[in-house]
Amino acid sequence: MSVCEYCDGHRHIFSIEYIDELLWAWCHGEEKTLEEACDNKAKRAVFIDRGYIRLADPDDCSCLRHGELVKISYCPFCGDPLHD
Repeated sequence: MSVCEYCDGHRHIFSIEYIDELLWAWCHGEEKTLEEACDNKAKRAVFIDRGYIRLADPDDCSCLRHGELVKISYCPFCGDPLHD
């Protein structure tokens, strides 16, 4: 078993929070103020999961493989082979 925090899935490579225009202007037919949208920012993170580098919502991606995927065979940080 690897000791790398990235390929063990315990650390995001990087993450970002942003105001999604859907959260701001089109939330179920009700317009929100900028302040309300800032209270509920969208999140995206890049991480290694089951042999892929993934870009997805870190709070909503544990079961499905939605988001963007890039297949890799080795961890780009420690060089260990990845297992599906």
